[in-house]
Amino acid sequence: MGRLGEGGFGTVFLAEKGAQKAAIKVIRDEFVEEEAARNRLAVEAEVLSKISDPSIGKILDSDLSGALPWIATEFINGPTLDNKVKYEGPLEEIAWFNLAANIFHAIVSANALNVIHKDIKPSNIILGETGNKLIDFGIAHVTGQTRTIDFGDREGSTPFSSPEHFTVKTNPKMDVFSAAATLAFAGKSTGIWNGDTDLQLMRSINEDEPNLVGLSENQIKFLTPLLEKNPSDRPSAVDAHQLALGYIEFLLGKAKRPISTHSKRIRKASFKPKYAAGFIALALLVSLFVSRESLIGLVSSKSGIEAKDCLNSLRNGSLDLAIESCSKAVRAGSEASKIYLARAYKAKGSDAESKKVLTECLDANVACKSDYAFFFEDSANALKSLKMVEEKGDTEAAWRIGLSYQKKNEISQALSWYEKSSASGNAVANVLLATYWGGSNKDVTKGISYAKKAIDGDLTGSPNLLVIDHPVERLLNSLYTNANDIEGKVNFFKKCANEKVVICVSILAETFLNQEDYVNAKKWGGIGADLQDARSMWVLAKVAAHKNSLLPKGTVDNQIDTEIVGWYKKSAELGDVDSSFALGFLNAFGVGSLKADFKESCVWYQKTMAAVTNRKGTYKESSTDQDTYKKAAQFFQLQTCQTILLDGAPALTLSSPTPSTSKTPNVTSSPSPKGAPSSSASKEATPLLSSENFKVSAPVGSNVVKDSIFGRAFKDGLHYWHIPLTNSKSEKVPAINSIQFRMIGYPSAGWMDVPYKLKTDSTLGTVYAEVDDMLFAVIFKEVKYCPEFRAAREEGGKIVQIWEKGQPECATDYVP
Repeated sequence: MGRLGEGGFGTVFLAEKGAQKAAIKVIRDEFVEEEAARNRLAVEAEVLSKISDPSIGKILDSDLSGALPWIATEFINGPTLDNKVKYEGPLEEIAWFNLAANIFHAIVSANALNVIHKDIKPSNIILGETGNKLIDFGIAHVTGQTRTIDFGDREGSTPFSSPEHFTVKTNPKMDVFSAAATLAFAGKSTGIWNGDTDLQLMRSINEDEPNLVGLSENQIKFLTPLLEKNPSDRPSAVDAHQLALGYIEFLLGKAKRPISTHSKRIRKASFKPKYAAGFIALALLVSLFVSRESLIGLVSSKSGIEAKDCLNSLRNGSLDLAIESCSKAVRAGSEASKIYLARAYKAKGSDAESKKVLTECLDANVACKSDYAFFFEDSANALKSLKMVEEKGDTEAAWRIGLSYQKKNEISQALSWYEKSSASGNAVANVLLATYWGGSNKDVTKGISYAKKAIDGDLTGSPNLLVIDHPVERLLNSLYTNANDIEGKVNFFKKCANEKVVICVSILAETFLNQEDYVNAKKWGGIGADLQDARSMWVLAKVAAHKNSLLPKGTVDNQIDTEIVGWYKKSAELGDVDSSFALGFLNAFGVGSLKADFKESCVWYQKTMAAVTNRKGTYKESSTDQDTYKKAAQFFQLQTCQTILLDGAPALTLSSPTPSTSKTPNVTSSPSPKGAPSSSASKEATPLLSSENFKVSAPVGSNVVKDSIFGRAFKDGLHYWHIPLTNSKSEKVPAINSIQFRMIGYPSAGWMDVPYKLKTDSTLGTVYAEVDDMLFAVIFKEVKYCPEFRAAREEGGKIVQIWEKGQPECATDYVP
């Protein structure tokens, strides 16, 4: 009966069977052959078939084996929580707690079947006529099943993610955290974390206290413990559900205010001035009854918070932040933080500061002795000291002893110590074993197994590893490549890529590119680009270049050329060496709308050589760096760049290829439409199948005819806008010769013609205009944008007919 929405890999339609309405999710054509897409739909069907809960949308029917797999779920008549709050404002307190009870009841039912939803957010909750319902179990995790979530694009859900979402580990309490963030939005109509980009939000979720200003006292008391960073400090979904019911009873006047589950760690926000005296008195009173050790534990709980921040910063490789937080922890009385402070200084290259810190704790701490011996003693004394502290239980000593033996080429001794350290769970030992077995084709499979054991482990004992961004993931990438195990690599990195770990997304995008799987390369490259990853942007440039290579010989497509240059520029500005070199080459010859500019070309060649030089000897150095440097230097010399950059005339000029004639658009997938009558012509006008124009709109004629196009514009998973023009196979295509856009939110913005192609929907046979979103991404860069579309017909320099109502899904004020 109509289209309800679009997801990462499927489209949802409204349908009916007899008197029953349903929402049918269908895999889109381009993903039908993807096994992972089918698996995701199958998981959702399996999960929903097992769960029977009034707060979860139920499944009605499915066909997963057909040519076009689909599942049908009950149609819930009502707005999403997202739209409800946007259009009507925050929920009233009693309705809010009722929603909380519904959500946590749904989570409890799912968890009872070992299911973790993983994507609880306002747009996945419908406030239906028959109650509030949780929907979309498409990326749910089923405990005990080995499954890679493919096409798990959680676009828009980062503000509602838990800290666990940014790791490869799942935990039932991640749904508790996401539900709490969702409820906070329902109560105040804004998010609770700081930042606009995914990276900023991820940092805020992991480090900041939630901003609960605007919520009632009851709501704040309810939510605070649910938003603990550590899942072990959070209440269970069962406890949260019971607490929500208790508040409902209280608000109805049937019971006393329930006692909220208190946070297990002391929050800074809890210590308000008016309570300070009472707290000190309490501490004095406690001191009369507890042992000295217990009192130290009470007083040092603040140092515990600082120590946790210290360790987290260090493990994340944020060395400056680690030094700051570790110093605070040491001042607050944390002895353990002295070790981490010394390691942070060592990783920063501040040996004197590191040595000073360790010297102060040598007599009291075996870990200090171990670090001091490893960092600063000569090999003979270090080995003696390390064996002594290993006997006293130091957790880092064994692999350090092994490394001493490996340096002396006593490999069997080294491996024995590495294995001993690995058996205790030490991550550095597993990295060393993975490196040994993965090198020189010894046993790469064995190396991979050791490297996997190091994931999420503590690598701080080896400061050299702290300066490397995601060292274990980089090691695994190398090992899988050496093993030529592309399938294993893809399966492994999809898990962390779905959690939007940047390095994983980047590796996945480049792997698909190397395998010439351009659909997946573009998909993951797009996700990486959203995360500001330079290599993912380089991948998108290469994908666009591949589109160029498919054009008929002798034809050009300026739109594709613009896309290529745009992605290279974004990537190069973030430091990608290959993109810098490509821009040097493209500026030398000129591509599409990019005019030849020798000075700009020379600048990019110079930047390429400088970037290669700067990263020489670091983990960022690539095996192709030397070759790239040679080529950049050759072109730099060939174009006499030294002269050009000093504003002299070049001794040699390179001629640009002779421009070829403009290509005829590929319309094999487009209809052969019958024209629609034009208001200003007696004969039937024909629609233009494609256009490469990007210009200011022609003026509107005085007798312009206005009509409506069918349906709202939407963006598919491949970053193309679809502007529906017909409603059925038999309907005539409007006689358009331009697609125009303007930016919503800018009332003074005028209309502009945008390049487009007419396409036929392979499932429905309807016709739509396709516009590449990259055009907007390049123009508006980091600015949030929402283009509104209309179709038009221009004749004699004036617009004579307009087809309107093309507002897209991103338009918040759109009323269907």
